[in-house]
Amino acid sequence: SSSCVDHVEGCRRHGEALAEEMGRLYPRADVRFVVAIDTAELYVRMLSARYLACPPGVGCLLPALARDGYDATLGAEVTIVDDEGVYPWFRSMRDEYAPWVGLIDHGDFPSRAVGEDGGTDPVFFLREKPAPDVKMCRLLRGRSGRWVQDMDYAKAAQYTKPLKRYRKMKFTPTDDMPYTSASTYRWEDDYCPVQLVTREGMCKLLGRMEASRIMIVGDSLSLQFAKSFWKLMGHDDDPDPDKKTTEGWKPWMQYRWSRTVDCYDTFSEGGRSFTLQFVRNDLLNGETSNIETFHEWGKDYNCGTYSYCFPWVEDYVSYDTPGKTILVTNLGSHLHSVPDFRRAFDSFVNLLERHERPGDVALFRTTVPGHEGCQNPTVQPLQSHSDFARSVPDDYKSWHLFSSYNDIVHRTIRERKGGRTFRGREGSLAAVDVLDVYPATVLRPDGHEGGAEGCERCKRDDCLHYALPGPPDFWAHLMYSNLADMAPR
Repeated sequence: SSSCVDHVEGCRRHGEALAEEMGRLYPRADVRFVVAIDTAELYVRMLSARYLACPPGVGCLLPALARDGYDATLGAEVTIVDDEGVYPWFRSMRDEYAPWVGLIDHGDFPSRAVGEDGGTDPVFFLREKPAPDVKMCRLLRGRSGRWVQDMDYAKAAQYTKPLKRYRKMKFTPTDDMPYTSASTYRWEDDYCPVQLVTREGMCKLLGRMEASRIMIVGDSLSLQFAKSFWKLMGHDDDPDPDKKTTEGWKPWMQYRWSRTVDCYDTFSEGGRSFTLQFVRNDLLNGETSNIETFHEWGKDYNCGTYSYCFPWVEDYVSYDTPGKTILVTNLGSHLHSVPDFRRAFDSFVNLLERHERPGDVALFRTTVPGHEGCQNPTVQPLQSHSDFARSVPDDYKSWHLFSSYNDIVHRTIRERKGGRTFRGREGSLAAVDVLDVYPATVLRPDGHEGGAEGCERCKRDDCLHYALPGPPDFWAHLMYSNLADMAPR
């Protein structure tokens, strides 16, 4: 407001710094610092904004409470930093009278009044990292940062033995560069550290969460994610059954498999092992057709052109081994319009609503596009989202739509946490969260299967899938870090 800018020392700079930080966290948004000339303009802006974020205090509270009608018509969202010292009554009445208002715990991140900066630039305060175990880290981790080359990380990032698909690579190791370039980059986060997943760490984490299965359902990128996770657990073999050594091997077995990760007594109390399960279903639908009809890749599509949908719902629901399930899902790369994605995602949400799995955790992995020109031998990680945005074509692959798909996911799951989307008895549904790999992965045009260091068996024009080890390993590290924030201490 103009009164704050005119009469409170540091107010303007605080607003400008806040706009800078919002621009870093939301690179696709047009973020501007605007001074409202009077209270009327200020209230109109707060009432009509699609997203309203209120700091601790009462200045934003009344417009937030008055936005129920706007919420329905504009799809608007309201978030308030809860401060019991300012309005102790609000939390008790919010659920019944203002369910459209989201609350963030005042203690989840540092805050202070404008002008309490001791003369320092407020941008330094705004960039203070929250404690690594606070809930806010799940929302911030992976959104802002950079890829840095780290040869010590690269040494630890290599698999004990390569996946069969990547045993013959175009890359030739040297003394100076013994590893593929794409496997030498580590994500350095601006806000919350990303812990590297290990078998010992995951065993202990799942023990704390009382979970005994990680189930990954999705398309071919989800298959890469599942294989990456398996290799990061230190296994020598591939997770899918071997065609030459598996008796009665069928083609569908490469897209629907289940393996056990052994947790030794030294890793977790009781030595509880856990299951890693993968099912390919490009649309996350409730397909129940006989998988024996699948005989040949590239021909036996059963849910649209170039799409495969193997049954997964019954496997998920009927799991009766003691312990909860971490369900990791994705869809998007096989859909080519925003309405089609919205319908498919709504259908998936309805599937979750119909099945009671209390205690489970359902993570939806955001959809990542490929990178045109990945074959360029000089390609390196990008520095910003704007560098990526300039290179995305508007063509049949629909990569330019994936960010809109992810917006739908974020919004739907935020609404679910506010009790407005998912229907079901309280406490009967899985806890749902977003595994947001998009912001960091779009900065990685290097390492694709069709790249200069790609595999000999890979398509030369494949700039969507990655060779492994590579960027999808980060998805496993991010999942591990976020689950650690959710687990009981």
